[in-house]
Amino acid sequence: MEIGLTLGRGAAETVVRPAFDKVQYWIELLQGKHTSTEEMVNELDILEGLIKDTDSSSAIHTLKAARGQAEDLCASIRDVIDDAKRFARYNHQHVPLRCIRKYTHNLVGKPSICETAERIVKLRSQVRRLQEILTPFVGQGMVPTSAQAGRLQHRHVAHAEGHWEGMEEPKTSLFQYVLGRESHRQMVALVGMPGVGKTSLARYVYEDNKVKGHFNCHAWMTVEESCATKQLLLGMISRLYEEANVRLPDAINIMDEDELSGMIQRFLKQEERRYVIVFDDISRRGQLKLLSDLALPDKNHPNYGRVIVTSRNREVIESCDHTITITQLTSPDDWNLFCYKAFGSSSFSPGEEICQHRERISNLCAGLPLAIDVLSALLAKKDHSQWSSIISELESHGDLGAATKILETSINELPKNMGHKNCLLYFSMFPKSSTVSHNTLVRLWIAEGFIKRQPRQTRQAVAEKYLSDLVDLHVLMVEDSYKYGRPKNYKVHDLMHQVIQKKAENEDFCTSCSDGNQQAPERVRRMSIQIEEDDFRQNVSLSKLQTLFISNKIPHVPKLLSSTTALKVLSMQGSLIEEFPKEIGNLTHLRYLNLRDTKISNLPMSLGNLTNLETLNLKGTFVSELPKSILKIQSLRHLLAYRYDAPKKPERQPEAIFGVRVPKGIGQLKQMRTFSVVVADKESKIVKELINLKKLRRLGVLNLRREDGSDLCESIAKMDQLSSISITAMDDEYLDIHNLSVVPPQLQRLYLRGQLQVVPQWFTSLHRLVRLLLSGSSLNEDSINILQSLPQLAELSLIRALNVDRIECQIGGFRNLKILDLDQLNGLVNVTLHGSMRWSLTPETVAEMSKVTFLTGCKYLAQNGTMEFAL
Repeated sequence: MEIGLTLGRGAAETVVRPAFDKVQYWIELLQGKHTSTEEMVNELDILEGLIKDTDSSSAIHTLKAARGQAEDLCASIRDVIDDAKRFARYNHQHVPLRCIRKYTHNLVGKPSICETAERIVKLRSQVRRLQEILTPFVGQGMVPTSAQAGRLQHRHVAHAEGHWEGMEEPKTSLFQYVLGRESHRQMVALVGMPGVGKTSLARYVYEDNKVKGHFNCHAWMTVEESCATKQLLLGMISRLYEEANVRLPDAINIMDEDELSGMIQRFLKQEERRYVIVFDDISRRGQLKLLSDLALPDKNHPNYGRVIVTSRNREVIESCDHTITITQLTSPDDWNLFCYKAFGSSSFSPGEEICQHRERISNLCAGLPLAIDVLSALLAKKDHSQWSSIISELESHGDLGAATKILETSINELPKNMGHKNCLLYFSMFPKSSTVSHNTLVRLWIAEGFIKRQPRQTRQAVAEKYLSDLVDLHVLMVEDSYKYGRPKNYKVHDLMHQVIQKKAENEDFCTSCSDGNQQAPERVRRMSIQIEEDDFRQNVSLSKLQTLFISNKIPHVPKLLSSTTALKVLSMQGSLIEEFPKEIGNLTHLRYLNLRDTKISNLPMSLGNLTNLETLNLKGTFVSELPKSILKIQSLRHLLAYRYDAPKKPERQPEAIFGVRVPKGIGQLKQMRTFSVVVADKESKIVKELINLKKLRRLGVLNLRREDGSDLCESIAKMDQLSSISITAMDDEYLDIHNLSVVPPQLQRLYLRGQLQVVPQWFTSLHRLVRLLLSGSSLNEDSINILQSLPQLAELSLIRALNVDRIECQIGGFRNLKILDLDQLNGLVNVTLHGSMRWSLTPETVAEMSKVTFLTGCKYLAQNGTMEFAL
């Protein structure tokens, strides 16, 4: 009897409890309450914590399968939370009519309330099951202690620019060949094994100021093994034309290889062309022969040209005029480089506890600078007592290449309780050798859910800290920076890219469909399609896909998007689409949408369905107006919608900047951080609405009328987080922005296009300003004195901005200035300098400045439009 009662109670619990929960959730969702959603958020946090705590290099199949299921479950939980939040949209509206709207909306919403409640019950039961499976594995991975994690912040960052331990001879040789007197085309090859420093040396010489000034045509081409010849030629002509400020023909994409190579030849053969071109990482002999025969002037042409080639294959570079072999470092150079990287000085004298590992470290790194770079970062954040065990672990990897096993270990050693590993693995979504901008990475990582808000820190600040950590650990490289020091673009070493791509695929993190891999696996969360036309095989299930990158034109985009309703990130940058795919309107979980550099010109009303969208990138498109439905996207944080109708330096041509018109009510989107560039139409009253966007960090306004200046100042005074402002007056009207009462304390970048006549008095409060552009300002001499007093100013551009015949740089003025950019200053007669700075002048400006007298005790060098002054 008791057994029967027990079984009966168990059966009732099994059947009745889920049904009761389902009804309870149904009622809560109908009422628009958040109770069930908050419970799901808490369980999501616990499950994500378990995934991180069980991260290990272990190959236990049970653990791997359970973690995979848990990651899928986390994605499903996020989706159901999104759906539940939609039902709560009208929760705080108590007006009777609005209450009716609330219940009607929730009853007819898709997915239905009943379906959502049922999913909540099912997901919560799965959470409990996976928690039981994963909990026993917690702590079995290599989880760093808090002290070790703390040392991540204090490790010395060795800036090795110009520090070439053991490579002085090849560096000197490369400079000699590149700057040599031979007037005809010369091809110089750097050959050596992966990780030996070929690309780093080529980049160092290519970026050298003396080399830059020696040539007037520059192009850096990374040559992937699978890259089609047409794509290489397209990339090459694009770089050359962009630098020369020449517009590409409209028919460029339909030209064949012969037409493209003919364009390049004609360009490089023009009189007085002096070119330096780098072909990095060529792996096949045919690639170099094709490029040199088709695209480059032959050796007998009189134009001065240098071609630098890097390759690991000696057969590839047989046709080159000069060959420089880069070998592995030997003792003591390898140890000196390790000490420099780990301790900040190659002359550092470590104690016995460190020196005892010298031979083992040298053997591990095998003389490869890349391996030394990463291992020094790995060991520098550990107690010296731990070095032996870490080195032993690396030595146990057997026949793996030295750099590869060190790179793998450096990934496994990333902090487990944070998001560093996923952030690094994300680079496998991009093609090898790709550079990715700072802002793009931050926004993508946040959209993916890798970044969790921490006490007293925004998600953006946390993401930027992750970037800094990964650079400090030498697993991520800063490719280039702004002159005022902020990193601009990042990349990973090609070897690191191979390692993380393999790791990402093994862990079902993502897959890349390229020429060598055209089939997506059955289970995929993130996918990057990097192939042409019909190569992609579409007979795969993409129901769990969260992220999709499409970098080329494929004919079945609509079918792809219709099967990926769980998408959170969609990037179609550069795709040859001309219409907004209507299927995007059904992607209600989307947080990041990138349509940059497509030919889209209109957005449909269905855009408003994307109520979870945080980033909308329309840069370089032909969209000129946003639909009214965008007001439904209350979560929108970053709106980038502008294009330049000039291939180079459009900031000099205000008429070449195009923004978007926005609907009335845009001030409702109070979560906005980036709003650029908005057209200030008279009818839209947009300037008055800006006062509601108090969280903005970046603002761009186009066609500002004089009478709207005071309203704009009132709005800006409320934006205490602004770091960048761009304002362009309508048709060179007077820019009435003198009445700004409160200067945003974080302001670093300011771009003003329009008549000022005098610098506003509030300029004296710009204590953090690092970049200033003034165009058409008509400033007087007193204004120049105010600009000189800005303490952090690193870059100053003055374009048609002065009504003076002389500039005098006072002693102590412009104390942090790195770049002074002068253009179209027709009345300028003389410039007096005190101190040291660099002047960056366009070729047109150099012609103008030939009439200017420089009064200075400094010596200067003028080459290729750049004048450098040094004491």
